[in-house]
Amino acid sequence: MNTVRVNKATEEDFRLLRDEWRSLLCDCDNNSLFNSWEWQYHWWKTWSSELGLKLQLLLARNDAGKLCGIAPLYCYTEKHFGGLFTVNRLQFIGCSANISATVRSEYLTFIFKRECGDIVNKLLDAIDRDKNWSMMHLSDMLTSSYFFAYLMSVQGISGKYYIRATLKDVGVKIDTTQDFNLYKDSIGKSIRLDSFNRFERLTKLGNLNNTASTLSKGLRLINEFHIKRWHKRCFNDKALEFHEGLKEYDGLREGINFSQINLDSVPISVIYNIDYNGVRYNLQMGFGELPDKKLSLGYLQLGKSIQEAFASCKVKVFDLLAGSGKNSFYKERYKGEQYRLYSLQIIRSKRLIILYKSYDMIKYFFFLRKKSK
Repeated sequence: MNTVRVNKATEEDFRLLRDEWRSLLCDCDNNSLFNSWEWQYHWWKTWSSELGLKLQLLLARNDAGKLCGIAPLYCYTEKHFGGLFTVNRLQFIGCSANISATVRSEYLTFIFKRECGDIVNKLLDAIDRDKNWSMMHLSDMLTSSYFFAYLMSVQGISGKYYIRATLKDVGVKIDTTQDFNLYKDSIGKSIRLDSFNRFERLTKLGNLNNTASTLSKGLRLINEFHIKRWHKRCFNDKALEFHEGLKEYDGLREGINFSQINLDSVPISVIYNIDYNGVRYNLQMGFGELPDKKLSLGYLQLGKSIQEAFASCKVKVFDLLAGSGKNSFYKERYKGEQYRLYSLQIIRSKRLIILYKSYDMIKYFFFLRKKSK
């Protein structure tokens, strides 16, 4: 029987881990863009120094030295009351919840071969033996994944720590291997019109054409549209650096695509997608306003991108990712498969447990009081 040993990786280990990471991720039930070595390593390079993060990347290897598990974590230290109260928090690489705005990474997980709970247990044991952390904040975990189920079981963390759900979100993904016309007929009449059947109406406003956009130009356009619509940028300078740097990784370069709709040679909408492992991830969009209020550029641009995904032999799923729109959860109108993402605080420090339990009790008291009125 192979013995599994868990060790902490150095920054140089992380840099050299690409091929082993890729190989293990292929056997993982959550082989997503955000768990790729390219995304996680680039996120780390972009933000770790600026945010003062300490790498806590754990690697599980068997007797032969083969990589069989990864816990992609870092530690962030917060000091309160002039340094009298210190909190060391473990978090997933790719997420900076309650620290600073970076980019959102979804489907985050430990990386291990499908249904190998013993590997997860080894990684969790190694984390538990480290007495330097006060809490873990594990964000955007897929609730239907083996990892989440194991984590919440008795073998995982259930009963060992105080656990709080800090975010519950819903995403939508569309199976693009089905017949497009059958799919289009299956969705509601209104969303079918808004997304697919009103391009002819758009042509009446001027000369219409669709073009690909470069990474830098596409990011700039999205920022311009967001400033006009929301009065703030979508990507700050550091986020621009992150996204522009993705093209340096051969595992992602070919999958980056921007598409824009032009009216009389003027860009009126743009969409940013990345293809990875048969999935087209819709990362962001930007669009303007039209004098014809029956036309929604956001829906038209998204509909065009979905139709292109159906036409591609390399894309099997179009993932709209989590998050709602300004006024409604518009993604559910596309009748894709809905999935849930949970973010958890896992608290070990006795002082923090007292504080959070007190806070939660007070919050619940006011909730009941409001409900009774």
